[in-house]
Amino acid sequence: MDRKTQKLLTKVEKAGVRQSLKAGHVLDQQELLSIKVQLIPAPVRILTGVLAVASGAASWVWSDEHPFGSIMLFLLAVLLLVFTIYGVRRTLSKIVDSWDAGSVADLLGAAVEGITEVAGSVFDGF
Repeated sequence: MDRKTQKLLTKVEKAGVRQSLKAGHVLDQQELLSIKVQLIPAPVRILTGVLAVASGAASWVWSDEHPFGSIMLFLLAVLLLVFTIYGVRRTLSKIVDSWDAGSVADLLGAAVEGITEVAGSVFDGF
């Protein structure tokens, strides 16, 4: 697997374990294709959070001198904060639509194996 696919596999496994714990069973491949995966890396989301705070602070500081600019900075801060919290999420099926069948099968097989290893041990304990 290339680096991009390996990163996606890590994100899919993480989301799959969370969803398996919510569902109460290990996900199969069809259920796995319907989960949503975060595509934006954490450092980028942290940076947008910092920019949101900076924009909000600038909005508050300049509120007396430039009311219109202050409102625009406040709206920018809200937009960046929403982006920081939610990011960009796509279903796995939409991500792998353009991939060839062999790559998708390899990714799903590795993801189901990783999810089964983690979540399966949790369910065996009950």
